Amino acid sequence: MKAFKKIIAIALVMTMVFSLAACGGGGSTDGEVKDTLVFGSTWADATSLDPGIDSSSKSIYIYSSIYDPLFFYDDVEGVQNGIADSYEISEDGTEYTVHIRDNAYFHDGSKIMASDVVFSLLRATQSAAQVKYASNIADAQVVDDSTVKIILKNEFAPFIKYLSGIYIVSEKAITELGENYGKDAETVVGSGPYMLKEWKLGEYTLLEAFPEYYRGESPIKYVKVIGIVDASSMLIALETGDVDLTYNVSATDLELIENNPDLTLYTEETSHMFWFLLNNTTFPFNNKYLRQAVNYACNKEDILQAEKKGWGSLADTNFMLAPQSLGYTSNDAVANYPHDIEKAKECLELAGYPDGFEFTANALQGWGDNAAFALQENLKEVGITMNVELIEDAVSFNNIANLTYQMDVMGTNDRFLDADMLYDRYYTGSGNNQVGYSNPEVDKLLAAARIEQDPEKRTEIYDQAVAILKDDACIIPCYYETYFAASSSKLKGFDLKSNIHFQSLYGLYFEE
Repeated sequence: MKAFKKIIAIALVMTMVFSLAACGGGGSTDGEVKDTLVFGSTWADATSLDPGIDSSSKSIYIYSSIYDPLFFYDDVEGVQNGIADSYEISEDGTEYTVHIRDNAYFHDGSKIMASDVVFSLLRATQSAAQVKYASNIADAQVVDDSTVKIILKNEFAPFIKYLSGIYIVSEKAITELGENYGKDAETVVGSGPYMLKEWKLGEYTLLEAFPEYYRGESPIKYVKVIGIVDASSMLIALETGDVDLTYNVSATDLELIENNPDLTLYTEETSHMFWFLLNNTTFPFNNKYLRQAVNYACNKEDILQAEKKGWGSLADTNFMLAPQSLGYTSNDAVANYPHDIEKAKECLELAGYPDGFEFTANALQGWGDNAAFALQENLKEVGITMNVELIEDAVSFNNIANLTYQMDVMGTNDRFLDADMLYDRYYTGSGNNQVGYSNPEVDKLLAAARIEQDPEKRTEIYDQAVAILKDDACIIPCYYETYFAASSSKLKGFDLKSNIHFQSLYGLYFEE
């Protein structure tokens, strides 16, 4: 089923009475606009609130409202100024001079200085969590208190977009606190629209609007993030008014939400790919033919139907890239593997496993598990035994980071709609290479594409790289997700973007 963008807003027919003691009387009474947004997430808290340490979804959901980058980027507005007020580029494209806003402050009241920006940028070049945004930075220098010069290793067309992934942190706070920074509410010194007020592990995270925020104080004073893993339970919380906004919406509940006059439903087609990670460094997926076998055996339509009830677009025309991305092409060499049982069996023969093999796939309860069970059934058709183990997200993140898994589930957004994202994921040793893939020819092509300024020539290079990645069958790409969100119909100003991980809650407001 091809998804479509839809925002359904239906007038409210009843008054909600809400009380939230954790926010010091943050609820609403008759005649008052409520001052607390309860955001229902899959997780109640982050792993760390230091963006230089953790880039997992559960952390980004929260700290993207606590910290700001120099520039913002999304698929709706494009590039916009953040902490940066303006910038210039040298003629050769390798030096960027960035000017910082005069009215940008940290949450401790100190002014954001050029030294803080330089510290944040250089720290990102050494950070596994952020190096994917900073790998092209050779140096950063203080020109004066409000001006920074960034020197690149080479010309890099999407650089300003990449800066949107680097959050500006306080040099003083991180230097003084060291490893203790970001581990509790008292240590976090943000630069964004919300301050961290409370962090109750496993219960909730409470944010408070920063009065001195350079874009103006957010209309909603408090944001309380609570964790509800089960989508059905989340819907009940939304219906009862215990949750005001959530992205944890099941496709099976769309009609219920759409027909509820107290709720607003949002859907958005995205470049967010659902795929299965194959650990290319260990059995069985250190064997190219076994990787090809599971790709042929996988029925992507079954996966989409099982996980999203058909809401999404099959990743069929290009093995790696969404149609919206610069670098995308469609031809036989880069097209995804079709569902072909006979081809799968041929690959098993070539690998020396004509009767199949056995392995374990990890999945999360409530996310990716339905897809995993669907793939399990697909693989049975060719004699492959796939055991499914449901694990906690923290265990999954750790296994993936350390390559201590055989197969896992994954969702990846092409945040900048640029094929350079392949460098981050498949260049040998790159910070986000979560499948242990390595191919010298692909490395050469991805490095060349980074410095090529002509979009047509870049596309030609990426076409060659994707053809090799496809032949190597390093992952199992399945479909591009349709995102869902739902809110109280009193909540205004929300616009679902194609990357919900970086969806700021700034500027939202309640209408009574």
